Amino acid sequence: MAVRYLSLFSGIEAATVAWQPLGWEAVAFSEIEPFPCAVLAHHYPSIPNLGDINKITEDDIKRLGAIDVVVFGSPCQDLSLAGKREGFKNGETRSGLFYKAVQIIEWCRKHSGTRFALWENVVGAFYSNQGRDFSEVIRAFTGCQYSVPKEGWQNSGIAYSAEQSLLEWRTLDAKYFGVPQQRRRVFALADFGDWTCRSSILFQQANNEFYLSTYEKDEKEATFECRESSRKGLSRSYAGCITSHTEKDLITVTNNQVIVCDENGFPKEDGEYLRAFSVVEKERMFGFPDNYTRIPYRNKPAKNCVIHARLKAIGNSIAVPQLKWIGQQMQQAFLI
Repeated sequence: MAVRYLSLFSGIEAATVAWQPLGWEAVAFSEIEPFPCAVLAHHYPSIPNLGDINKITEDDIKRLGAIDVVVFGSPCQDLSLAGKREGFKNGETRSGLFYKAVQIIEWCRKHSGTRFALWENVVGAFYSNQGRDFSEVIRAFTGCQYSVPKEGWQNSGIAYSAEQSLLEWRTLDAKYFGVPQQRRRVFALADFGDWTCRSSILFQQANNEFYLSTYEKDEKEATFECRESSRKGLSRSYAGCITSHTEKDLITVTNNQVIVCDENGFPKEDGEYLRAFSVVEKERMFGFPDNYTRIPYRNKPAKNCVIHARLKAIGNSIAVPQLKWIGQQMQQAFLI
């Protein structure tokens, strides 16, 4: 049975590019920006786009049938270090749309048997409103309210309540997943099923596998900071990347060609000057197929597709290899 997922704030669907090769099935998207909507319609014409998340109803969710996973990256403008840092304000900020997504997840759990919810956002989510916004993320997924730690939220951790769910979070950098860009993002994964018999999804340890059954559900609630031990006997927090103790990448690709070359195989240059990345190079930096965003748009053929619209849509996306890796870990949990 294929894993079925609902994508909210879909953009150009990094999740589907990542998860279709795993045999997963998208049941619906939710996107309102014109160009990303056109990309979705071009590549996935049979998958419904529910449009504005604020207009999605409980009946809409009922009609979708079984949903195993909800994936979403809610707007980050009010959480970003580069933004106004207004944080979560339900109905008042774009980042406050997080609450609407949580409501939809509750409907999915009620009617569609949803097991997992995966949230992606900027690392500023740890700091906005003095860390209280990330406390809200934990509360939304576990049902328990946690105070902000004195030292602030760590790059990785676990929280759970006996009655509701487990939440794992971790900061992952795209550069450790085979793409040539530094892009640190927070991934938080809620498991509403029986998580005590599976290994962790967002954490890998080479010689000391981390099993969630270590933490029984007999406690009311708990949070843990996830740390790894070095050979020198020291303990350090995960730095948001998948590395060994020697700091060598564990996830790599071979023959990773990003720079566009000319007909002779040499990288294209712009005289003596640095040049901007081409759209294809940008797509490769995020793990998309070449010309994935080159589509017919606004009555123009694909060859005349607006470059700035393509670049903006790619830049707002998630790195495909990160989602593919997380999907592979979730797939193991479904097999238990």
